[in-house]
Amino acid sequence: MDNKESLSSPFIPWLAACCTVFVSSACIMVLELTAGRIIARHIGVSLYTWTAVIGVIMLGMALGNHLGGRFADRYVPSRMLALLFLSAAGACFLILPLNSLAGMLHFLGGAAWPLRIFLHVSLVFLVPALLLGMIPPVVVKMALDLHRKAGRTVGSIFAWGVGGSLLGTFITGYYLVMVWNASTILFVSGGGLGILGAAYSLHSLRHRSGGRAPCAHTPAPDKAYEVSRFADWAPAAATVFLSNTAFMAFELGVSRLIAREFGSSLYTWTMVIGLVLAGITFGNSLGGRLADRSFSNRTVAAVFSLSALAVMLSPVWNGLVRTQRSSVLFLALLSWPMQIGLQVAALCFIPCLFIGMISPLLVRRALDKGMGAGASVGMIYAWGSLGGIFGTFLSGYWLIQWMGALPMTLTVALSLAVAGVLYKPRHFLPLTAMLLSALFLGASFFPRQAVFAPVYAWIRTHSDYANRTIYEDESQYSYIAILKDEENPDLREMLLDQLVHSCIDMTDPTHLLYEYEWVYDSVLEKRHPRPQPLRTLVIGGGGYAYPHHLEKVRPGSSILVSEIDPAVTRAAHAALGLPENTQIDIRDMDARNVVDDLLAQKEANPSEYEGFDYIFGDSINDYTVPYHLTTLEFNRRLHSLLKEDGMYLFNMIDLLDSGDFLSAVVHTCRQVFADVAVFNTGRASFVRDTFVVVCAKQPVPLDDIPARIAAAHAYIGTRIPNVTLNALIERNGSLLLTDNFAPVENLLAPVVRTRAGDPGELYLAFARRDNASGNTERAMKRCMKALSIHPQWPEAREFLAQLRKQSGDREGTIEALAEAVNGHAQPAVAWSNLAAALLEAQRTEEAMAAWQESVRIRPDYVFAWYNLGVLYGMRQEIPEAIACWKKAVETDPGHGDSLYNLAAASLMLGDPASAQKYVEQMKAHHLPVDAQLLAAIQQQSGATPSEK
Repeated sequence: MDNKESLSSPFIPWLAACCTVFVSSACIMVLELTAGRIIARHIGVSLYTWTAVIGVIMLGMALGNHLGGRFADRYVPSRMLALLFLSAAGACFLILPLNSLAGMLHFLGGAAWPLRIFLHVSLVFLVPALLLGMIPPVVVKMALDLHRKAGRTVGSIFAWGVGGSLLGTFITGYYLVMVWNASTILFVSGGGLGILGAAYSLHSLRHRSGGRAPCAHTPAPDKAYEVSRFADWAPAAATVFLSNTAFMAFELGVSRLIAREFGSSLYTWTMVIGLVLAGITFGNSLGGRLADRSFSNRTVAAVFSLSALAVMLSPVWNGLVRTQRSSVLFLALLSWPMQIGLQVAALCFIPCLFIGMISPLLVRRALDKGMGAGASVGMIYAWGSLGGIFGTFLSGYWLIQWMGALPMTLTVALSLAVAGVLYKPRHFLPLTAMLLSALFLGASFFPRQAVFAPVYAWIRTHSDYANRTIYEDESQYSYIAILKDEENPDLREMLLDQLVHSCIDMTDPTHLLYEYEWVYDSVLEKRHPRPQPLRTLVIGGGGYAYPHHLEKVRPGSSILVSEIDPAVTRAAHAALGLPENTQIDIRDMDARNVVDDLLAQKEANPSEYEGFDYIFGDSINDYTVPYHLTTLEFNRRLHSLLKEDGMYLFNMIDLLDSGDFLSAVVHTCRQVFADVAVFNTGRASFVRDTFVVVCAKQPVPLDDIPARIAAAHAYIGTRIPNVTLNALIERNGSLLLTDNFAPVENLLAPVVRTRAGDPGELYLAFARRDNASGNTERAMKRCMKALSIHPQWPEAREFLAQLRKQSGDREGTIEALAEAVNGHAQPAVAWSNLAAALLEAQRTEEAMAAWQESVRIRPDYVFAWYNLGVLYGMRQEIPEAIACWKKAVETDPGHGDSLYNLAAASLMLGDPASAQKYVEQMKAHHLPVDAQLLAAIQQQSGATPSEK
């Protein structure tokens, strides 16, 4: 394309430039998001891997931005782009061979895992990132040669680039990883880059004779990258470094604040990345337009100040939106992704918009100082990438753990405000932003100080557990809290982000409280009765409930635990009763790394290696799924670590009605293990349930496991028949999870979506709230709406009965309670409630029949036995009444009303000795004894009070 064509029809080449940077940025995000899945088969997934991926790719981009800027002012951009796209395509095609090569290099295998991970990622991804990073400065130079306004041009190119990143994020997270394996994604990306390279090659061949005259922003070639004074570029470089450091720290802080409420799932991280990039996109565009009007120190200071204020207020907006979501029915009824998007937008869209305005302003200032177009853009891109690297590592490795997500976010606000003050020291807006940010930051550090308390009330991110929290920490992986149980202070729960992962009985560490632990223990007891010691590997320590249980009940056992987060282990030591001198071998590493180390030991000394009796998995939930621990290749590794009669047991979450994840997991396990059994916990098929998958190297009869558990615990689960599992697998396409294709986040998306709450449950919850506030009419309407969604819902029927009782409708109350009996989770209680309503309506015979049904269903129901005895007493059937009260006392020896009635009834039958026995039982339980009853016993027994 020659200069005349550019001037006569600039829109087409300008659009081509925008599309070029859009595609290249999308490819970078596809590469970054796919990278973790490619390398996981060799180096796992941990803090080290994702920081290495981000760091290496951003380092490659920084180097590429710098080199691209240098070359853009020296060579014809279209020819440069042809070479860069073709080279990047070739680099993408080489990623898989290089990944395999890095996994086989012996010198990497002997290195410590952090160094090994960094070297592996660098070998595989540094060159592709460098080549892709060279493209944006060349594209900007090409666009500036079209003689459009510089600020608007730069802002538009930046915006299109970020828009490409946005598309790459969503299309990879929501679609590509679901339908294509990692290899296909790489080949398609490389093919797309190759097509662009071919297109630019054809363009260069057609216009080989065309020259390019220097434009207003392009110095002569011999001075294209000449920057004579440090002062010309250093302020801009330092500024964009700071803004991108702040941006990456803010993005990480937002993701952690969101995870506290919504967990870490496909929806949360794509929403965070997507809305952050959307804000940056609009900011780039607005910043470019602003730069054509003003790029003075005052303008830059104002943008920094507004960025600081927006970041500072983001926790306030977050709290307001959270409150509205829980108090406004319309918002509560939104889908789970919509609720996440609303919350993320409140936190980060406006701050990112202002932060995105900074880079175009800085490029425009650099151009005004006479720097070459390529040099200016390359310098801004490069220093911005370096700032992003610094922000990622600083916040990911240190700030989050040291100060927590909220203080780190407010530190970002203060840093942006200080930058504004440096550009305009005496201006009101930057000074105000700095003082307010300092005030908010102080409140996050010292929330209980009187001067900060009112401010902290605006910005606090969690308060639901304040009275129950006995330990709190924040690690590189999650927010950690240890909570006291509301009803039993001896029980403690471990909360990771928003999910309870463990529950510990502090008085008895051998007391198991979760159904999946009961299944584990029942299988062990069937095959290896206590106290036989075992050799076990536990993947995922959490609260260390089951490993500590094994240590106590099976002395001498060899227990190895792989827990990726050392902060979780510290919390278990500090607040969950795990002794510091425990005999459990704890390795704070990704399980894939631990397993690879064990396999290396086995290969090095096969005669000395002792296999595991059992491997337990406790690392999968509906929010965060370590996909690399679900694959065929990982199952094969575990199979080789087990003894010949060894077993692999793990728990997972899914909906049986959909069963997408469950069917894929079972189908994958069946390719490796001879026998695979699945147990549930008895919940309805349309709600999320915990499943325990038991994989055995040799067939094992396990049909009696549910009955064995039910004999010791209140367990209502079953073994899922193989016929049901086979039907699920066939219906869901016999999906096999492999290192190359494991779309587990997408498979669990139906489960995550249920977190928004069932509409019927929401209507009922709001109906209860209305009733508590005195709005009975609206409560009735919402209760009926809940029943229209779930007509046979016992809980809603019971609440309807409560509302009718409040309005004086006795018959309506009885009708609702009668309809609540069928399907009730506690049918004995439902019959008892119906009996009480019938008795109040003086329908005594029906009430007696209802209480008889209640005790038939639940023979230990004290309340029902007591009331049934009262009804027999009202009918003067004293022996029958006594029999009922005795049943109550058998279950609860200290039930005062039953003991009193037994004493009184014994007197009525002329048996003062029995009456005295019941009185003594009351005294033994420190229950008050009526003086008239004592006098009657003394009188009937013929003894005076003094003799007695």
